Amino acid sequence: MAYMALYVLGKDVETLTDFDIKQDINRRCSSVKNSHLPDVEALFAEGIQMDLKEDDIEARLLKCFARFNKSVGNYGLQNVMRHTETKDHNAVVIRTKILIDNLAPKILKREIEQLVTLEYCKDKVDEGALDYLMLKRARAQQHYFLTVCTKQDTCQSQSSYPNVKGSLNRDETPQPPRERPSKPATFTPPRDGCLVCKGPQ
Repeated sequence: MAYMALYVLGKDVETLTDFDIKQDINRRCSSVKNSHLPDVEALFAEGIQMDLKEDDIEARLLKCFARFNKSVGNYGLQNVMRHTETKDHNAVVIRTKILIDNLAPKILKREIEQLVTLEYCKDKVDEGALDYLMLKRARAQQHYFLTVCTKQDTCQSQSSYPNVKGSLNRDETPQPPRERPSKPATFTPPRDGCLVCKGPQ
């Protein structure tokens, strides 16, 4: 406190008031950290990457939003990315754009981009509504993905079964090869005598 009073505010500790401290806090919060504006897109691409290993869709989104807000505070970007409660239109648009840009998987990102452009335009300035839209579409895509995978696994397992119907109608016991009948013997017709009555012809 003594350092802040002497070197920052140029006052004695005895004359320092709560108003002076509050003003300095507001000054710090309304300026970029170290007067350096980083590459915002690259910064959040690293910091709020969505964890696809998390199978709970709602938890996955909540963690993403939490990391986003933490990054905003860590890099002193509160002045340009205030929360939606401030009703700052430009700040909210920046926040929602960054959140959408870092959505995963890509198919979800493309769908949300199309929806907020064509149908849910108000969600660009309503972070709560955007979160609900993301959650609803992510759950629908996850359900479709799991359904397709289940069907594919079932088809593959059925294709690996033997042809039971054909095997039941067929004797699988190996049979010895059939011998071909030998060439029938040829008989010379008798020249005299009847074959029936044995008499002379």
